[in-house]
Amino acid sequence: MTNIRALESPLAAWRSFRDIARATQTLAAAQSLQWAERSRRADEHLAWCEALAAEYPLTRAEPRSRVVLAIGTDLGLCGPLNRLLFERCAEQRLDAEPTVLRIVVGSRLASLEPFAEAVELATPSTMSAALELAADIEGLIDQLPDPLRLDLTIALAGAVEGDGQPRIDLRTSETPDIELPIEQREWLDHTERPLAADPELSTQAQLLLRHARLVAALARAVTSENEARWRTMGRAFESAQRKIAEQERRLRKLRQEQITQEMLEARQGARR
Repeated sequence: MTNIRALESPLAAWRSFRDIARATQTLAAAQSLQWAERSRRADEHLAWCEALAAEYPLTRAEPRSRVVLAIGTDLGLCGPLNRLLFERCAEQRLDAEPTVLRIVVGSRLASLEPFAEAVELATPSTMSAALELAADIEGLIDQLPDPLRLDLTIALAGAVEGDGQPRIDLRTSETPDIELPIEQREWLDHTERPLAADPELSTQAQLLLRHARLVAALARAVTSENEARWRTMGRAFESAQRKIAEQERRLRKLRQEQITQEMLEARQGARR
């Protein structure tokens, strides 16, 4: 009886853990789908802004300083996302010159101290919060000298591999993040642009592009975070299922042995 009770207690705990893992996985899956759609729309907007900025470029002077933004997570249960981000930032030496401003989104990533003297910001939980956060980041950049001539490097989890490992991407100002499809460029290719040399127009195009880059990166990072959490909790659920099945087999075997022992004892008592 003692052995049976010893097995029943951890079995109940594993069942409780399984239910929590299933609920968390379901929530993460729903949030991942919602953010995937938001990220898709943000990428489309970014593609248009990049195409517009390419038509109205802003002359740059070399060398340029750099602003680095690392987007982590405040929440757990999403695998080694923050650790991989930290390692990638260290590998690329993003904290070294010519970096003049360092921004970390997410308290867990900030606790790893990927950058010295970094500005720490909270991760967004809604799209409106992401838009506000992008505006806050732009406000920090605008305090620097000649902000539109700064390189903006963004480190984020751009996707999640099949094994649940986040893939860390670096988005820089040197190369476009999203290419606009050729068929959608017709409005630019067939439109006269008499104001192409207007510096005010070029400035506005670059401001639009910077904002679009920040919003798209934040949306993609939150999407990857939720997908990583979904996959992590999926593996936790499967592990709990296996453990429960193992415990139930041992419990059934022990109960069968106990029943057999009781029957033998009853038979021996009847003989006496």
